[in-house]
Amino acid sequence: PELNEPSRRHHCHARLAPCAVALDRRVAIFPVPTALLVAGARIAVAVGFKIPFDVAEIRRATEDKRFDVGPLENRLGITPRPFDEGLRLKLERGWT
Repeated sequence: PELNEPSRRHHCHARLAPCAVALDRRVAIFPVPTALLVAGARIAVAVGFKIPFDVAEIRRATEDKRFDVGPLENRLGITPRPFDEGLRLKLERGWT
């Protein structure tokens, strides 16, 4: 699914808004196809820009994350990390 689908737009806003707050920045959200975001990230890196994410993170951000985590917890003993906690850890590791 592309980011410009209505259900995906809401999902993206729910993830981007806390990031903007954590970085003390304003954010405007525009629907952009994933392929264009990936190409833009590759070009930015190629011309020397340091971006706080990589192509794999863009692709993961577009994945549907609605699934049953029961098998993950039961078979592997892993508890998924809440988004806000992952954001906090990313910021602690120098994402600015």
